[in-house]
Amino acid sequence: MTEKTGDQMKRIKIHYPDVTEEDRPLYANAVLVNHTPWDFALHFDYLVMPVGMPPDQDVELHARKVAVINIPATLMRGLIEALQANLEHYESQYGKIDIPKKREQE
Repeated sequence: MTEKTGDQMKRIKIHYPDVTEEDRPLYANAVLVNHTPWDFALHFDYLVMPVGMPPDQDVELHARKVAVINIPATLMRGLIEALQANLEHYESQYGKIDIPKKREQE
């Protein structure tokens, strides 16, 4: 990462901690995003879809909270750009990710 101060450019090296056994991967298949004037809140949840959902009835699902991450508004644009760059890299290697279409009601 580089940072410009005055007429000079400084290099900044970020050291990330090693992954330990205490670190456990988290899995979320749903995310809710909220914001205030100062920050964004990313609520990561896990939903289990019931097998054999009745097509003519409403179904109520209960999400299990995985994590809530609050980040300052000033970081949001950089996060979006990093996610976009990683998505483009992923799709160049593995193909386009298609969003599933809704099933049509019979």
